[in-house]
Amino acid sequence: MAKKIAEHPRVLTDIQMNCLWWDRLELMYQAEQAVWRIFCGGQPTPEQNKLYCKFRKMLLEGSSLKANA
Repeated sequence: MAKKIAEHPRVLTDIQMNCLWWDRLELMYQAEQAVWRIFCGGQPTPEQNKLYCKFRKMLLEGSSLKANA
């Protein structure tokens, strides 16, 4: 949603559109942070953070993680 708003021609000149963009960006950040906390827990290790980055990339690309057991 924030991307769609960012592409609007008035986002830089219209104060309401600009505020809406910042509000949507904040909501995206909060959602991302919630998923990260669910995935990594309260005190994530560097390894958990790396795995989360792979997980996030997988979600954005629509691919799947491969087991390396």
